[in-house]
Amino acid sequence: MREKDLLFKNVLLWVDDLLIYASTIDEFLEVIDLIYSLLEEYGLFLGMVKTCLYTTSAKWCGRVLTKDGVAYDSDKIRALVEMPVPTAAGALQQFLCAAGWMRNSLMDFARICKPFQDRLDKELTGTRRTKKIAGNIVIELTFEELNSFNKVKDLLRNAATLALPDPEATIYMYSDASDEGWTIILTMVKDWSKTAAAAEQNHNLLHCISGTFRGASSNWSVIEKEGYPIVRAGSDLDYLLIRDNDFKMLTDHRNLI
Repeated sequence: MREKDLLFKNVLLWVDDLLIYASTIDEFLEVIDLIYSLLEEYGLFLGMVKTCLYTTSAKWCGRVLTKDGVAYDSDKIRALVEMPVPTAAGALQQFLCAAGWMRNSLMDFARICKPFQDRLDKELTGTRRTKKIAGNIVIELTFEELNSFNKVKDLLRNAATLALPDPEATIYMYSDASDEGWTIILTMVKDWSKTAAAAEQNHNLLHCISGTFRGASSNWSVIEKEGYPIVRAGSDLDYLLIRDNDFKMLTDHRNLI
């Protein structure tokens, strides 16, 4: 077994952050031994202060990985929740970028943050949109923008842990659209009950995607807007939806069925 055999099977690598994982202790020891051999072969060294071995919970690239799923680092979430109301476009830009990085666990993120995303776009129109330029643009959020800002903080406080896909579980996809935006919520139910309603099942979140209609898409018909998130799910979430077992889909637009 060489480097290419390890990647995405027992090893994940992002720049210089190395994550090693295995299903059993014996497999883990085998992989560790091989990794050490490769490091020695290429003259590379590990930073022992930042190294953590034999753990069932690991912080990696801003995420916390456990057997139950993937969550975002609570310290990063706390920093955003405690962020004061932005008084410059640069601070608003920083908040949007940081919160947007966690959007796959934030339901309907795009529509909720649209008011202050529009404000940021307006303030940066005609500029190079750099951090320095944005930092020099003084702003005062309107009531609607401030309300949106606080709603995003509420989303962050309740950010869900993303479950690890189970090939035997039932995948459930919910899509919705309004005049301004759309959302997709993908969940997993391990023990689907045929006698219980969808809302009564024990759902575990797998992924969220959301967006807004801008430009030509803002003029689409209702059925086009309602159908768009379904098409988008087929392209962006195919790695979860294309499986041996089928998946269930819920939509509130009858013409799509």
